Amino acid sequence: MTENLCACGKPSRDATLCTGCAHTLDAAIAEVCELRGLAYDLDIALTRQARIDRPGGTRTPAEGEDDGRQWPGTLRPTPIPYDGRAGEVASNLKGILSGWARLVAEELGVYADTNVRGIGPVCRRCDHPSCRAIPAIPAPPDNLAGLATWLRPRVGWLRRHPAAAEAHAEILDAVRQARRVIDRPADKLYAGPCDLCQGDLYARIGAPIVECHDCQLVYEVDARRKWLLEALDDHLVNATQMSRLVSYLGVRLAPSTIRMYVTKGRIVAHGNDTKGHPLYRLGDVVRTYYSAGHKVSEPVK
Repeated sequence: MTENLCACGKPSRDATLCTGCAHTLDAAIAEVCELRGLAYDLDIALTRQARIDRPGGTRTPAEGEDDGRQWPGTLRPTPIPYDGRAGEVASNLKGILSGWARLVAEELGVYADTNVRGIGPVCRRCDHPSCRAIPAIPAPPDNLAGLATWLRPRVGWLRRHPAAAEAHAEILDAVRQARRVIDRPADKLYAGPCDLCQGDLYARIGAPIVECHDCQLVYEVDARRKWLLEALDDHLVNATQMSRLVSYLGVRLAPSTIRMYVTKGRIVAHGNDTKGHPLYRLGDVVRTYYSAGHKVSEPVK
C-alpha cells in the first residue's frame, strides 16, 4: 500500500497532513484566539494603543540640503489613531481563517437557514431522541478571535481534507505576518532565516539559543549571528543604511560614529551610491565596532 506523504515530506498514513504539521497548525490557530493572543494584540496595534518602534524613523536631511519642513507656515501631517499595516495584516488573517472556516462549515453541512447542523444523519423535523441528542454546530462567527475559536476544534477534520496542505501554508504565513506587526523588535536580535521553513528567527538579548516558531528547530544564537555576519561581510551600504542594518544584529551604531571611523582612518569608502553617498563594507564597520571593546548588549531599534 502506498503511504501518503505530507507536504513536509513526512509520512501521513491516514490524512493529508502529518501529525507534526497538524499540531503546528493547531498551535498557530490557538495563538490567534488565546487570552490576549494575536487577535487581541492586533486590535491594540490597530488603534495605536501600543508603542512599537519600527525601523525607519524620521529622515535626517543631508548636509547642505534645504529642509522644507522647517519653513514658516509648513503644514505637517497629524498622526491618525489607526495603524494601516496592522489593519491590513488583521484583514488578511481574518479573510484566510474565514475562507477555511466557510469550507469546513459547508462540507460539514451547517444549515444556512438555522445556522446549526447536527453531526450525522439528522431528521430536522422529528422528535427522535437520537436526533435531539446530537450536538449542534453553530455557524462560524464574523470576528477574528471567534473564527479561530470555531476553527481550532476542527483541525483534526481539516487535516484529512485534500486541501489541508494549502490551509496549513496560508494560515501559518498569515499568523507569521501578524507576529511581525505586533512583535517588539527592540527586545530581540535577528538571527537569520530558519534552514527548514525560511521563517525569520528572533532571539532575546543574551539568550544562547533561538527556536523557530513554526518548525521548532533550535539554533545557537552566536553561531547564527556569526554565519549572518560572514554572509553580509562584503555588503556595501551608506552610513545611514549601515546604522539601520547592524541594529538588527545587536550593534547600536549611529551614522555619525561610522563617519568618525572614516575620519580616523579605521575604515574606508568603497565607491558611492546613486546619490553620491559613500559606501562602506559591513564587515569593516562591525569589526571596527568590536575592536573598540563594544559588546552585543543593545536591543534592536
